[in-house]
Amino acid sequence: MVPLLAAGGLAAVAGGAIVVGSRALDSAVNWALALAVVAAGLLPLARDWQRGKFDLFNLRNAFLGYYVLQFGVWALWILATGETKFIANLDRWQMPLQRALLCALLGVVAFHLGYSRRLGEKLAAYLPHFRGQWRAPRLWLLTLVLVPLALWSFHVIVVGAGSLGDFVAELAANRTHGIREKGYYLLLAWFGPTVLLLATYAWALETRTKKHYALAGGLALLVGGIGFLLGQRAFVIFPLLQMACVHHYLRARLRFRPRYLLAGLALAFVLNIYTVYREVPLERLHARQVAADLQQAEFWQESSVAFLRRFSGIETLALVVERTETHPFGVPSAVTLLTFPIPRSVWAEKTTPIGLLYARSFLYDVAEPEGASPTLPGELYWNFGVAGILGGLFFIGVFCKTAYSYLLRHRDKSALLLYSVALVYVIWMIDAPTTHTAGFLAQLALMSAALTALTLSPLRSRP
Repeated sequence: MVPLLAAGGLAAVAGGAIVVGSRALDSAVNWALALAVVAAGLLPLARDWQRGKFDLFNLRNAFLGYYVLQFGVWALWILATGETKFIANLDRWQMPLQRALLCALLGVVAFHLGYSRRLGEKLAAYLPHFRGQWRAPRLWLLTLVLVPLALWSFHVIVVGAGSLGDFVAELAANRTHGIREKGYYLLLAWFGPTVLLLATYAWALETRTKKHYALAGGLALLVGGIGFLLGQRAFVIFPLLQMACVHHYLRARLRFRPRYLLAGLALAFVLNIYTVYREVPLERLHARQVAADLQQAEFWQESSVAFLRRFSGIETLALVVERTETHPFGVPSAVTLLTFPIPRSVWAEKTTPIGLLYARSFLYDVAEPEGASPTLPGELYWNFGVAGILGGLFFIGVFCKTAYSYLLRHRDKSALLLYSVALVYVIWMIDAPTTHTAGFLAQLALMSAALTALTLSPLRSRP
C-alpha cells in the first residue's frame, strides 16, 4: 500500500507542476514520473520475491513487466539520451510527455487496486471449466485435422504474394500487407498448431511418453517455422512463453537461474539478427556480408537500440494525450469487436480498422509510423479520457486476478491451456487492446473447441 500512496502523492505533485507550467520543473518532473512508473510497477513484485511468494507466470507479473518496459524504461531512455522514435522534438514535447507519464502512473495505481480486490477470486468460482482428463486418441485425431488446415491456410497466405519465395523475398512488406484481411487463415496457420503444441506438451509432461515429446518437438518446429517465414517475431516468442508456462505449472517451477537467463539471451540474439535482416530483400542478402556485420561492435549496438525502440509506448501515449480533441466513448472499439468476425471479402464496406483510424488521427506527421500502436492507456484516454484509464486498468487488474485464481482453483491441463491464452493476451493487449481483444476471443474460441474435442464424453444410448 505504501508504493501506491507514494505514487498518488507524486501524481498530485506532477499535476500541480503541469498546472503551474514552469519549464524549470518539466525535465525533473518527467524523470521523477518515469522512475515512479518503474517503481510502482516493480516494487510489489520485489516484495513478493523477498517474501518467497513470487510466481514468474502470474498474469500480474507479465502485465506489469511489459507495461514498465513500454511506459517507464523507454521514458528513462529518451530523457537520458534525447533519442526518440516518433516524437520529433523532445524539448517541445516535454509537457505532453509529462501528462502521458502521469496517465501511465495513474494506470499502474488503478491496476494494483483492481488486482488487490477479492472480486477476482469470487468471479473465478463461477467460470465454466473443462475436465482435466483427456482422451489420448482424440489428441492424434485433432492433430490430423489441425495440421493440414494449418498448412493449407499458410499456403493461402503466401500464395497471395505469388509463392513462398516471393513472400520471403519481400518479407518487410509482406509481413504486414501480406496477412492483412486474412485473419481466419492466420488463426488456423499459426494458432492451430500452437493449440496442438501446448496440448501435446502438457500431455507429454503428464505421461512422460517419448512419442508425445517427439510430436511436441515437431509441432514446435512447425509453429516456429511458420512464425519466421511470416516475419512475425511474436509468433515465435509467445508459443515458447506458453510452453514455459505449461512446464512451470505441470513439471517444475521456473526461476531466474543462469541456464535460463543464458537461453533467453541466446534467443534474444537470434531474434535481434532476424529483426535486422528481415527488412533486407532476399536478393540483397549475402552470407559474407552478414558474417562481416556480425563481427562489428557497431552492428550489435545498433541492433540492441533497435530492439529497445520496440518498447516506445510512452511516445504514442504522448501523441494521443496531446492530440485528442473529442472522445468517441468507445464507439470505434465496440464496432470493431462486433464486426471483426465478418470477413471483408463478405462485407467490403466494413468499418475502417481501428489501427488505421488511430494512425490518421494521431500519426499524420510522423515520418516513420511503422511500429506505432495506440497502446492500452492511449486507447482508453482516446475514448474516455483519464477516467477511462482509471476504470480500464482497474478492470484489467480484476481480470488478471480472476484468471490466476481460476488456475489456482483447478490446477489441471485444461485450465492451464486456457490460462496460457490469457497470458499472451495481457502482454499483447498493452500494444493495441481492441485489435488483440478480437484476437484473444478468436484464440479462446479455438482453444475451447479443441478442449471440447479432447474432453467431451461420447453419447451413450439408453439400454
